[in-house]
Amino acid sequence: MPHPTDADPPDFDSAGARFRALVEHSQDVVNMFDANLRLLYTSPSMERVLGWRPEELVGVDPLTLVHPDDLDSVTATLGGVTGAPGRMIPFRFRAHRRDGGWSLVEGAGINLLHDSAVRAIVSSFRDVTERARIEERLREGEERYRTLFENAPVGIGLAARDGTLIEFNDAMLKPGGYTREDVLAIGNVARLYADPAARSEVLARFAREGSVRHVEVQFLRKDGTPYDALLSLTPVITASEPRVLAIVEDISARRALEARLIQSQKMEAVGQLAGGVAHDFNNLLTAIRGYADLCATTLPPGHPALECVTQILAASDRATVVTRRLLAFARRERVEPRLVDVHALIGGIEPLLRQMVGERVLLEIHLDEPPSIVRIDPALFEQVVVNLAVNARDAMPAGGRLRIGTSRPSAALLESAGLAGDWAAIEVRDDGVGMTPQVRAHAFEPFFTTKGPDRGTGLGLATCYGLVRQAGGHIDLQSVPGEGTTVRILLPLSRGERAAEPAGSGAADGPWPAVERSAGETVLLVEDESGVREFTRTALLRLGYRVIEASDGREGLAVAGAHGGSIDVVLSDVVMPHMTGPEMAAALRRGRPGLPVVFMSGYADPSVRGTDIDAAGAELLLKPFSVDALSRRLRAAIATR
Repeated sequence: MPHPTDADPPDFDSAGARFRALVEHSQDVVNMFDANLRLLYTSPSMERVLGWRPEELVGVDPLTLVHPDDLDSVTATLGGVTGAPGRMIPFRFRAHRRDGGWSLVEGAGINLLHDSAVRAIVSSFRDVTERARIEERLREGEERYRTLFENAPVGIGLAARDGTLIEFNDAMLKPGGYTREDVLAIGNVARLYADPAARSEVLARFAREGSVRHVEVQFLRKDGTPYDALLSLTPVITASEPRVLAIVEDISARRALEARLIQSQKMEAVGQLAGGVAHDFNNLLTAIRGYADLCATTLPPGHPALECVTQILAASDRATVVTRRLLAFARRERVEPRLVDVHALIGGIEPLLRQMVGERVLLEIHLDEPPSIVRIDPALFEQVVVNLAVNARDAMPAGGRLRIGTSRPSAALLESAGLAGDWAAIEVRDDGVGMTPQVRAHAFEPFFTTKGPDRGTGLGLATCYGLVRQAGGHIDLQSVPGEGTTVRILLPLSRGERAAEPAGSGAADGPWPAVERSAGETVLLVEDESGVREFTRTALLRLGYRVIEASDGREGLAVAGAHGGSIDVVLSDVVMPHMTGPEMAAALRRGRPGLPVVFMSGYADPSVRGTDIDAAGAELLLKPFSVDALSRRLRAAIATR
């Protein structure tokens, strides 16, 4: 087919002229091949699309213009064209441009050799390189979106304006425990809200503000329980109709951690308060018990007032137990941890437990086979078990079953408690009345009790909490009204170490020799509480000591410096204004090496507000104390000089 020139204007009167004009001015490249697939004709668009002038390609094998990697597919296409006369066969390949580059072309070919009027193979194509680049970018964008959508750590969903679910990722399913089939069956997000009123409020805000950001709502899990989530809603315009993009972040674990942190902070604050109250109360008890003790030693047998004094001493002892519990809760009780076998400890107090719970309660003890060696003060551990058993007994007024057992905690239990490693679990379970969620939330708080006015102090569980935490353990309580209560104690196991032999049953102060009166030794008494100082001075004078006294550490140094004679022993409080007892003792010993020191403290912890009693190499006398205990501590200290 010859190409038109300016000298040969097109003749549009004939069909051939109109066909030639259509081909010559087409944006697509039109080609015609003979039966041997030699190029007979290519339209002028070839120069615009690939840069080749038509006359340069006439008679050329078209496969020379095909990218080597596309030859197989193009050869197959040509085979399809020649083998299927009259049928349009699509193709797509990279074609060689005149400038040496490659362009992606797309078109179709048809075999018209059977047509007596044409007798040729005709094809047309266009350059789709830019379109392919756009398609590739769109495809990559779609893949990135799909990857982000499916792997996002938060739930992402697309819904119609009426709440019908259209699309959602797996993270949307996880918090509620749903399967994809479950959510598709639910159909509408309205059924996932725990409170329909909350959804109405969210939708009203969405309509008013156009979007919603991080609104806290509760959704329902598959089992019907609610969980906390942060919800964000954003309008999305699609080709079909407006949609709503929802982003849901599960914050139930965060809320649980926040609640545990608040509870921990509250318990720490209450513990500090309890420790301070116990310290001050111990000072008062020291004076009360001490003066009663002095009266008891001076009143003759049968004196009418002796019974009253005896009752005062008994009441002081009971009050001392209460302060000890407060200090244990505050984790300021002096402890002597050692390696012990939990099984041996429980077995040792089993007779006491059976006697204490009574005949109406069936006590079952199940101990795991391998030993559970932990590092804890055995007396404190026994106190924890006894306190829990008493609580369980009181929760079963009509009788029931109390089970105390040991085991290795499950991985789920350790994970829920935020623990790792090897732990021993001690479980105390009863069939009692159980606790409501409101009661359970306050169970470990000191002085909180549901018992009658004369049936409990509210320190049992609080003491257990303090003792377990003091031992580096964890305590957990589960309770259901009408079904009973389970308390689990987790203590870190000690591997490769043997438990110590059970301790003897001696008194806490240890075996002391018979009380001796003073031989006239001089005592430097330093105490900031005037009531305690006055009682102690009186007791010391009655024991035969000579006393010089001061109200704080600085005054103690001044009094000692002004004293002309020797000082045989120092009796000092630990925590005082201006200067602590250990600081004062260290200063005194620089001029008096080996000076015996006895510290008094309302706290039982050897480390009190930065002081270290043990490092000072001194005796410790716990408040409140008796005249007898005071005498024994002083004699022991003087004997070490």
